[in-house]
Amino acid sequence: MKRILSLISVLTLAGFTSHAGTAVTPACNSGSTPCSASICGQVTDSTFGSVPVVGLPATTVSLNNALGATLNTTTTDANGNYCFTGLQAGTYTVVVTPLLGYIQTNVTTCCHSRDSSGQDNWLENDGCTHHKTSHTECWTDSDNCRHWRDSNGNDCWDDKLNQHHCQPISYTPCPQNNRQLLPDGRQSWTENDGCQHYDQSDVESWQDGNLCSHYKDDSGRDCWHDQSGGYHCQAPGYSPCSGPLDNTATVTITACQSKSCVNFSYILSIPLVTVTVSGPTFAVSGQVISYNCAVTNTGNVRLLGGTISHNVGNYDANGWVGEPSVVTITCPTLQPGQGCIVQQRCTSSSNGYVACVSKASCKHEKGETSDTKGVGTKVDK
Repeated sequence: MKRILSLISVLTLAGFTSHAGTAVTPACNSGSTPCSASICGQVTDSTFGSVPVVGLPATTVSLNNALGATLNTTTTDANGNYCFTGLQAGTYTVVVTPLLGYIQTNVTTCCHSRDSSGQDNWLENDGCTHHKTSHTECWTDSDNCRHWRDSNGNDCWDDKLNQHHCQPISYTPCPQNNRQLLPDGRQSWTENDGCQHYDQSDVESWQDGNLCSHYKDDSGRDCWHDQSGGYHCQAPGYSPCSGPLDNTATVTITACQSKSCVNFSYILSIPLVTVTVSGPTFAVSGQVISYNCAVTNTGNVRLLGGTISHNVGNYDANGWVGEPSVVTITCPTLQPGQGCIVQQRCTSSSNGYVACVSKASCKHEKGETSDTKGVGTKVDK
């Protein structure tokens, strides 16, 4: 009996449980499962404004660490998706090598969605839900003031007294060695927000263009009272979800965080210039004939200038009769949809036909595009 009890005692101490008629099962203490972070997103083609978006497959995407060293490289799948897993907490840069002929139009590190009206919506890094319709970004803050981003990228809004405000969405504060010590003991400097800032007893204060007094609270937020007495606080310089169009996105992740929606958008570069020439169908000998040459950027990329040459002279069924008069001028830089009009004049001197043939040769980032058009005028006595 003692031997049996002794055996049971040994089994219990060893971490086993014994029941009559039941198999003996060991009890294990499993450690916590380690976790890792990830950065994922999509590369899309918005050349034709497709909704839903069209993914760009076989696009090279790299992940760099904070020192710029490449940690991993992958290619997007059939839907333009990519993902880097097994990451530690830290700051990383996602780098896209666009396919030949594609130029970047957007980058974001926030998840976007479209409602039934086609409005683009996302939760911005300022904690507010932003909306974008017809290229205007707007949002409502915690004080129910309506904000929008102006053409200079500033955060603008009207307060409850309809006073208009604008300030930079993000700026890099000046280094402290640029501060000046005033006779009253305060430090003074012109901040990168364009306002004169003061610091006394570690309290930073300033006055904006609407004569509202601002200060930084203990959390570093920009706080002020507007003319109606309303109290406001907001982050003085958050980093927006969107960034510069340099094929990169910088992302900071915490341990075990799964960061999605690091998305890049591109369009297929279509450089195209179109020339049209107009003039009279008939003229009489000795009449001054005016021809208008219109050069238009009908593509989707900027044209970086070039030349417009005009050939004006007599011609017949075999071509030019003698040497035409040639005038060459400089073509200006043209954004998509922009154009210029040039007028050429000549005096008809004999019976037959006079022609004006114009050629525009415009440069773009990948090369050159050109177009040639002409028009003829029948000349009688």
